Amino acid sequence: MMNIVQLLASAEPAESQGIAALGLSPWAILAQGVTFLIFFLLVKKFALGKIVDTIETRRKTIEESLNKAEELNKQNEEAEKRVNSLLSEARKESEEIIKKSREEASAVITDAEKIAGEKAEKIIADGKLQIEAEVLKAREALKKETLGLVARATEAVLGEAVDSKKSESIIRKALEETK
Repeated sequence: MMNIVQLLASAEPAESQGIAALGLSPWAILAQGVTFLIFFLLVKKFALGKIVDTIETRRKTIEESLNKAEELNKQNEEAEKRVNSLLSEARKESEEIIKKSREEASAVITDAEKIAGEKAEKIIADGKLQIEAEVLKAREALKKETLGLVARATEAVLGEAVDSKKSESIIRKALEETK
């Protein structure tokens, strides 16, 4: 068969008119057409089905990939919305926690100031009581010392010893007159 194709392809035209004038041989065109038809039928029978299947498989794969990509984009957008929502919620919670901690700190400071004030007042009151007690002690000591001095002075002036009861009554009388 190949010999026939070669023979037809190599045949030279006898006359140079019509298509032959263009350098084309009708037998060569016919042989090329038949060769193309045989080639097409062979490709169609053995390769075209596989090529179409491969192309269809690729088309389906690409379509599935695009669908998955679109689905993943939607999931990504939903995830971003959830993340933003969670972040917003976390910010609100943290602000609330900070607000509560500030309020608690303020309450603790107020309580501490109140307790410190009460302690200071108690210390001052205790100090005043202690001072008053010491003043009373000092007055008593001074009174006893004054009574002793007055008794000695009376003894020196009168020239006689005065008993303690008598001197005490005299001193008290003198003290009351001075008040």
